[in-house]
Amino acid sequence: MDTKSAERVYWDNIKGFLILLVVFGHLLECFPDGRKDSLYKLIYVFHMPLFVFCSGYLGRYSPRKILKGLLLPYLVLQLSYCVFTLNEVQITTPVWILWYLPALAVWRMLLPFLEECHGRARLLVVAALVACACLAGFDNTIGYYAVLSRIIVFFPYFAAGYYLKQYVQDRGREGMASWLYGRRMESVLRLFMALFFLLVSGVFLYFTPHVKAEWLYGAYSYQSGGYSLCSAVRNILWPLFSGLLF
Repeated sequence: MDTKSAERVYWDNIKGFLILLVVFGHLLECFPDGRKDSLYKLIYVFHMPLFVFCSGYLGRYSPRKILKGLLLPYLVLQLSYCVFTLNEVQITTPVWILWYLPALAVWRMLLPFLEECHGRARLLVVAALVACACLAGFDNTIGYYAVLSRIIVFFPYFAAGYYLKQYVQDRGREGMASWLYGRRMESVLRLFMALFFLLVSGVFLYFTPHVKAEWLYGAYSYQSGGYSLCSAVRNILWPLFSGLLF
C-alpha cells in the first residue's frame, strides 16, 4: 500500500468508527434515560468533535466539490424531508442530521483564510476560534437557525485538524499514517493513550452526573441550555485533547 492510500485508510478507519458511534448513540435514545445516560454522554463528549477534526485534516478547498458534494445533496435531502415529512418547505434550518453538510461546506469555504496563517500563528487562530465558540453561548439568538451555533462551536476542531495536516507536511513527513506505521511502538502508545482518554472520560462523567447531554450538542446558548461558560470551555477543550491522542 502506498503512502497516500495508507494515509487515507488511517483516517477513514477513525471516521468509520465514529460513524458507528453516531448510529449507536441514536439507538441509545430508544432506551430509558436511566440506562443510557452515562454511555450516551460519554459518546457525545468526543465523537462529533473528533469527526470534525478528521474532516479538517482531510479538508480540501474545492468550490466545485463543495457545491456538488455538499450543498446540492443537502438541498435535495432537505427539500425531500420537508415535503414528505414536515409538509412545508424551508432550507435555512437543516432537519435532524443534515446539519453537517452545510456546516462542512462553510468550513471548507473558509480554508483559504486558514491557509494564510503559518507557524505559531496557527495556535493563535485555534485559540481565537475557541474563544469565539465560548463567547457565542452568551448570544441567545444563535441556535439552530442556519446551523450557525454548531458552525461556530465545532469550527475549532476543524481548524485544528487542518493545521495538524499542515504541521505534518511542514516537517517533511508524507502523512500521519506513514509516520505512525513506521513507528510501531508509538502506534501502540497512542492506542493506550486513546484508551486512557476513554477511561478518564468515563470517570469524569460518572462523578459529574449534573452534566446534561444537551450541553454537548453545540446548539444551545448558556441560558437556553442551562449551563455556564466554564462548562463550555471544558466541553470544547477536552475533545481537542482527544484529537491529539488519535
